[in-house]
Amino acid sequence: MSKTSSNIGPSGTAMVGGAIAIAILDLLVRKNVLTINDVRSALKTAQRSLVNSPTVTGSIDGARIIGEITERFAGR
Repeated sequence: MSKTSSNIGPSGTAMVGGAIAIAILDLLVRKNVLTINDVRSALKTAQRSLVNSPTVTGSIDGARIIGEITERFAGR
């Protein structure tokens, strides 16, 4: 691991995780493993669990990022 990657921080980690989540969800939808409704439901559940844990560091930021991922799938 390079020195740069150890300095990414929580926001960078969340962005990378979000990008990976989008790629995996998109792949599962294209392969007909999940429907768009399945994806939306899973994202809503994940977002709700983060919103309901406001004392956990970064939970609100995580909920916001999940909202952005949800918007990515809204146009389908």
